[in-house]
Amino acid sequence: MNRYLFFTILSLSLTAFSCGESSIDPSGNNILLYESFESPIDKLVGWWFGDPALAEIVEEAPEGGDKQALRLSADWAPTLGFIYRPITGVKSGDILTLSAYVRATSAQGGGMIALITGSTINSTRRKTAESADQHWQFLSVTDTVQLAPNDTVWVLLSSFNTEAMQRRGLFDLVKLERQ
Repeated sequence: MNRYLFFTILSLSLTAFSCGESSIDPSGNNILLYESFESPIDKLVGWWFGDPALAEIVEEAPEGGDKQALRLSADWAPTLGFIYRPITGVKSGDILTLSAYVRATSAQGGGMIALITGSTINSTRRKTAESADQHWQFLSVTDTVQLAPNDTVWVLLSSFNTEAMQRRGLFDLVKLERQ
């Protein structure tokens, strides 16, 4: 196989890999998670749902995004309008940065991103950022991870709690990087 053909195939393979479902970079690079929500909701491999009925993929994205975003709706307090996933390959002492674009769909909407360390997503060892802005906002949190035995690093995206009004948030271009 000539060198040009090899690099063309490699380039197409990497493009297909990066544009599809959520992914964890197996090559050991600094990007541990990248999600642009370009797959149907039932194809979001690795994500777990508080309540799948409160999550949907919609045709909207921030500048620089593809075409779609994740919409999470609140149902009550505490809400089940969240998704989360464990992140493997993290070592104690790693410095991690979680970032995402978030937008409220109305004056009452918005969302939160969280980087959590613990045995469950209910751990109090968490770094969070949130926005209730109706324009896309770039959110970012950084943490030096300290892992105890049986700890996991989790990424969580959540709508805000509600008791009366509808609250929705959009999420896109979610990325977890090792610094």
